Amino acid sequence: MRLKLKNYDCSDFDLEDFPQDKLENFCILLTLSIGFDESNGADYFYVYIYSTEWLLSNIHRPMSLKNSIVTNRFNIEHILKLINDILEICNSTSEDKSISNLAKYFDWEFDDYNLNIQD
Repeated sequence: MRLKLKNYDCSDFDLEDFPQDKLENFCILLTLSIGFDESNGADYFYVYIYSTEWLLSNIHRPMSLKNSIVTNRFNIEHILKLINDILEICNSTSEDKSISNLAKYFDWEFDDYNLNIQD
């Protein structure tokens, strides 16, 4: 059972034709559709991609960054390579463990979902 990046998207920019004036100064939220290679299904995970220049320009006090990737310059191939490397690290013998591992790196759509909610 191997994790697979099935799709990715950004609502703010076309990732294949990223604005030239934003290559070194950007902050985007990337939506990742991740599932298992033998399954049609997938869950959504979210990760912020920050440029170092954007962080220097916008962060003026200590800040904790979770579910984030930092890079000097926008390059979708390098970002996807890192994401796929993370998927390899997160693979486990069970789906639940693999998803739990992924949630350490990315914000999972069901992160706060609880089946045992009682009034």
